[in-house]
Amino acid sequence: MAKFLTDPSETPLQVFLAANLTPGRLLDDAIEFAGPADIVVSTFSTAEEFLLKLRRMKEDGLIRSAKIFLDHKAAEKTAKIFALVRNCFESVYYCKNHSKVMIIRGEMMTLVIITSQNQTRGARLESYVVMADALLADKLEAQLFELPTYSPYDAN
Repeated sequence: MAKFLTDPSETPLQVFLAANLTPGRLLDDAIEFAGPADIVVSTFSTAEEFLLKLRRMKEDGLIRSAKIFLDHKAAEKTAKIFALVRNCFESVYYCKNHSKVMIIRGEMMTLVIITSQNQTRGARLESYVVMADALLADKLEAQLFELPTYSPYDAN
């Protein structure tokens, strides 16, 4: 299967558009370069396909830990798959969020992926920026953890 990413140690900034790339596939490519990793994901919404992929990667030891920031308004949609979300992520934070970021802290390198795509499958052209940058990862992760979080059962 062709890779979307080239070696980030040789090309630390990669920008591309694709219509046939799933978040799980991109995570596969990233983990191949980064090594077993702790990840932080921010997305408006997630889907069963990505969660099942993530669970397999955890079972295989490729993902050591995972945290997710989901939009609190998407909680109703994800309520149907909440058990799977909790099975895949040690921490689930509901917040006002429309960002789509994956921070991958691997044994070999840290990658940041910023995309227009949610953690769902879409048949549209999406944008992707992949950066090998630990300082950027620190900054973005700190910003996510500064967000006020909500219970999925709060009104609003």
